Formats: sequence, C-alpha cells, structure tokens
Amino acid sequence: MNVVADAGPLIAFGKLGMVHLVARLYERVLVPPAVYREVVIEGIDRGATDAMHVGSAVRRGELVVVEGNVTVTDAVSVLPLQRGEQEAIQIAMDRSLGVLLDDRLAREEATRLGLPVRGTLGILVEAGRRGVMSRDELRLTLRTIASRDDIWISNSLLQRVLDGLE
Repeated sequence: MNVVADAGPLIAFGKLGMVHLVARLYERVLVPPAVYREVVIEGIDRGATDAMHVGSAVRRGELVVVEGNVTVTDAVSVLPLQRGEQEAIQIAMDRSLGVLLDDRLAREEATRLGLPVRGTLGILVEAGRRGVMSRDELRLTLRTIASRDDIWISNSLLQRVLDGLE
C-alpha cells in the first residue's frame, strides 16, 4: 500500500530513530513539499536531529518527496489545517491513497473525506501485527514515547494502546 505522510508521524519516527520502520510497512511513502520544508529544511535550520533522520530517509529513497507544487482544491483549502496537512490530504485524495496524520482535527477531516488514516501509534501497532517488530519492541517503543516530552501523543491514548496489547 502507498501512503502520504504528514509531518507528525515523520517527526515522531525521526525522534525515535525509526523512520525506516515506516518505509518497511508501506510500498511507497510520499512526502508533500510543504511537509518536507517543515520537517527537513526548517528542522535542520533548528538543529533538530529528527530532521536529519527524515532527510537521510529521503536521500536513501525510503521516502519520496512529491515533485512540484501541490494544487489544493477549494474543498481542502477551506479546512482549518496547516499547509502540510492540506497537501497530504489533497495528494491522498488525488491518488486514492491512505494518509499518515497525528493531528486530531486533520485526522477527523481526512476521515470525513473518506481517506484511510493512520497515526504514529497505528503505524506501530501495524508493525507489531505484521511482525516487523516484536510485541516486546512495540511495548518498549510505546513506553519510550510516553517518557518523552518532545513527542506529543497523549498518555491516555498511549495507555489504551498498551492495554490493548496485554
């Protein structure tokens, strides 16, 4: 399956040093130009290590930056979302792809538009289900996320996922 990735999951997996996991789960991971600018270009300017991990994944071909400008339709441009989220949703709609999003409002809007949506936690659970990571590795990764203050996923959601693994 091919997907379009927004900034949230890329940043989270970059911070965890696990961008390769996303590339292992999906045949092709497209990155909108606005997301690339936000995560890699602006991230490197800020000295963010996650930006370097994501940039390396692009250079290795694990992530593919969409060429050119993305024309966002009126139906998507009116959504109260950031430009990267809008581009991700537009590309997913245009190409009938799933979209990787963490922001709650963006997820709701993408779902309302009929797109398959998965976030960082859903990607991790899928990796566990498909045997890309063991149950113990999955638990450890979820606990690592819970212990970090630079990955913004609610502890209650993390706990629900952990409880579901028991």
